[in-house]
Amino acid sequence: MNSKIIFTLALSMSLLATACTMNPGSKTASDKASKADKATLDYDKSPVNKPIEGKPASIDDLEKLSLDHKKEARLINATVIVTVNGEPITIGQYREEFKTKQLGVQTQMLSNPLLINHLLDLAKKNNVQLSADEKDQLLKQAKVAADTPGSFINKDIKAKAFDKKQFDKQILDTALAFKVACLDIEKNLLPEMINASLIIEQSKKDGFEKNAYQDFIDYKHKNDIKKVAGEHNLTENEFKHTFIDQELIQQEIDKIVGKPKVSEEEIADFYKKHLSEFKHGDRVKLKQIFVLAPQSDGPGFKSIKTQLKEKFPKANAKELADKEKAYMAQQGQKANAIMAQIQKGVSLDKLNPNKEKDIFIESDTTNKGSQFVEIAAMPVEMSTEIGKLKNGQFCPKIFKTAIGYQIVELVDKEKSGYLPLSEVKDYITQALTQQKAQTAVAAWLENARKTAKIVLSNDFMAVVEDKVKQENKEAAGKVTAPVASGQKTPDTANNKATRPSASSKKNPDTANDKTTTKPAPNPTHKP
Repeated sequence: MNSKIIFTLALSMSLLATACTMNPGSKTASDKASKADKATLDYDKSPVNKPIEGKPASIDDLEKLSLDHKKEARLINATVIVTVNGEPITIGQYREEFKTKQLGVQTQMLSNPLLINHLLDLAKKNNVQLSADEKDQLLKQAKVAADTPGSFINKDIKAKAFDKKQFDKQILDTALAFKVACLDIEKNLLPEMINASLIIEQSKKDGFEKNAYQDFIDYKHKNDIKKVAGEHNLTENEFKHTFIDQELIQQEIDKIVGKPKVSEEEIADFYKKHLSEFKHGDRVKLKQIFVLAPQSDGPGFKSIKTQLKEKFPKANAKELADKEKAYMAQQGQKANAIMAQIQKGVSLDKLNPNKEKDIFIESDTTNKGSQFVEIAAMPVEMSTEIGKLKNGQFCPKIFKTAIGYQIVELVDKEKSGYLPLSEVKDYITQALTQQKAQTAVAAWLENARKTAKIVLSNDFMAVVEDKVKQENKEAAGKVTAPVASGQKTPDTANNKATRPSASSKKNPDTANDKTTTKPAPNPTHKP
């Protein structure tokens, strides 16, 4: 992924995260609440000491409700929202799960930028917009980054790697896509948590608790639990119980779903009916060589600055800056040396004879599964240079990106058209399998809810009713209004407008596919 996409995603989502987040640290009562919060978030769910005062409610009722983060902030973490057959779901648990869902959406958007286009379509359909204040904050921060001397964004703009207006537009588009995803989370999370509670209860009845606990023990023996929990902003105890809950859910879902089968006929039929969703623009397939010099930390790698800080812990800021500059120059020399070898006709398998770990070369084997990249998604400078090449030619220019120096060879290019069935078959199979699984889970949940005792607490209902009154007051003074968090918004899941994703999840996050309020183990908690 190029530096522009990484930066715009990181900036837009980080700025909007605050606006969309259920504040996990908000306490307006007193410091004494902290002990109650800790006890509640311990997840050692002992029976409720006394019946919760409230009223019975169905899942249908709950789907019409959502928590407004500005109003729920006055409630302490220990406040019970609802009980499901006597088991409480608290504000603290809700906030933590909301934050986890946000992180999941961010991960999906980073790994699959095409998801942004799908979310933007939903924003348009439902008239969801960024406020003037949100736009102002985003563009101000973008300008600071673009004007900061020495930053890769500043260098790319000066080098005309991409246009400033295009950069600003991508910042706003990414932020709007993230806002839509957050509204969807806000709308569906409480029903999902209730559904999860029902499945966990049944999983324990079916005897899966012992297996789930053993899975945690096995995981603990292979991993540093304290470190992993910290990476997910959880205590060790929270991580333990979240892990076990996810295993209970997964094992019960596996029992409910069984092994759905998808026929070739179903795949072909899906492809024909959804052909318009598989359009692509002009695109190219590249073979790439990277001389790594990452400018920021990312999944699976550390920035040059971070590496130098760890290697030279006593070095001051100037010394670290000098070392970073020297290292970048060194990596640039390596890239130039490789390019000189290429121009002499040296084969790829001989370009890195010392097997240096900071040099990655795509061979015919490693490039076998590479996907086409749409030219419109590439930096202007790169797409312009690649446009001059013929298949099999290396670009004479070395590109500086957020992860280092990049040398590219044009393998193939295609005009705009439709993705062939062979290229999307795995994606379609996954989509149809998920649909069948979700149908089975939805039917099970519908039956389970018929006898479930779901009680909304009075404390929670007071916040919801206050929210409804405020929305009605605001709506009375407007002719039209953007979709509010409590309104019915099509889910990102049922719309299969997203292109095939490189990743394949057994239980995708609700931001990508959901035919009903289906609980699923959240991969951001358990690596």
